[in-house]
Amino acid sequence: MSTSYYDIVVIGMDLSGLIFAAQAAKAGYRVLVLGQDGLPAMYNHEGLQQYRHMPLLYGFRSSELMRNTLRDLGLYQEMRNKPEPLNPSFQMNCGSMWFSGHGDPRMLQAEYQREFGPKAKELHQFITDNSRLGDRVAGLLAALPMLPADGFFARRALRKRLAQFPDLTALQAPIQFPEHLQFFSAFGGLLYLMAPVRPKPMNPLATRRLIHHAESGFVRFPAYADGFKQLFVGRLQARGGDVRPQGAASELLVASRKFTEIRLGRSDETVSFRLLVCNSSPQRFFKLIPPECRTRRSEAFMSSLEAPWVRYVVNFNLDPRLVPEGLAENLVQVGSPHRELHSENLLWVHRMPQELSGPNNSVLSVFCHLPSRELPGTEAEFAALNSRILAELRRTMPFLEDQRVLATTPYLARNRDTGHLTLNHREIQEVFGSTLPEMLDLSPVPMLAEQRNLLILGDPSFGALGLEGSFLSARLGLEWTLANVRLKKMKKD
Repeated sequence: MSTSYYDIVVIGMDLSGLIFAAQAAKAGYRVLVLGQDGLPAMYNHEGLQQYRHMPLLYGFRSSELMRNTLRDLGLYQEMRNKPEPLNPSFQMNCGSMWFSGHGDPRMLQAEYQREFGPKAKELHQFITDNSRLGDRVAGLLAALPMLPADGFFARRALRKRLAQFPDLTALQAPIQFPEHLQFFSAFGGLLYLMAPVRPKPMNPLATRRLIHHAESGFVRFPAYADGFKQLFVGRLQARGGDVRPQGAASELLVASRKFTEIRLGRSDETVSFRLLVCNSSPQRFFKLIPPECRTRRSEAFMSSLEAPWVRYVVNFNLDPRLVPEGLAENLVQVGSPHRELHSENLLWVHRMPQELSGPNNSVLSVFCHLPSRELPGTEAEFAALNSRILAELRRTMPFLEDQRVLATTPYLARNRDTGHLTLNHREIQEVFGSTLPEMLDLSPVPMLAEQRNLLILGDPSFGALGLEGSFLSARLGLEWTLANVRLKKMKKD
């Protein structure tokens, strides 16, 4: 028997579900958000701030969808004042190429001319043309209905909306990179690292959209992802929403193809609801369903969600004097353009602002994509991987030495039974390699599942679009909720 009731229960702390929850609370729904053991983007290691998620924010100037959402929630003024544009927005180091990206078009064009000389016009034109096409994709995203289109009438409505865009064929045309290997490797690596989905070949709609965002520039935000998420948590709580960061569902109850209740771990509380939202890893979410309630369709869905990559992070703590003065806050480094863009051959290096790292310490947070099968499991294997990454960093910072650098990674945790440091499975950040045609190849997961009152949001939903995908899935989820979960009205005397 239920001990409490909510219109909507959101399981997980991914960004899209928090945006959705804030919007739903504003629309009048009673909303509960459970952290479900979600981890913040930053953590403390022996008194030092460290990253576990990429501190990468963009799109506030280049996405009308993001601006409209923030304006609707009363956050527009805060987003005018708090984000600080980075200049340069990023740097690239690939072979003999060293390139700085700027949000200012004039500075960007001068940088092309300085680095590429005779090739500058061609390469700059390639980015400009695809950024312009990416800007036109915004209209298509604004017109998208709920996906996947379920049923004859929904598919017909989708075709009608897509028919309103006569240039859709041009937007979906494959992207032909210029025949400049270092340029392709560096910019291709940048695009891979901007999103939790890296399909091959690249999705033209998503790729052009990401190019548009990258050209507009990245920003710094107080506490980065944690601070940004807190904006929506604050709006949700201001509207009466219930947020329990330490709360977690231990079991989902199903009846007649609908979720009916959840049982909360570490308490005797049972919550009933009308709509359930998956806002974390779909694989971990569906494991909450009791085995006797799982269907063949659910099992097939779970087995299809294997991610071929994981996003790995290691934080290097070092003497500030070892860091070059000209190093930007974000650096994309490619070891060799002739090798595949993963592991230590493609690194995203983030230099933590000095006010967070402290005056006598510098933190370089290094992110890369590892094939899932190559993820280390023991302390020695992690140490070997970190040494290879550090060796690659010497291409940019030649004075780094193992004995003068402290390497820490959240992927290592002490096993309670053996006392040894081993892989911490809670830290695994999945990167998907395939998408669904019925989702316009923008998402590896559908928004609707077999259960009729379940929405699938979270980072994978429209993940090919990166940060903007979180706003898109939140908008579509809210529209579906307003149409299918009617608010109960009080009876008049």
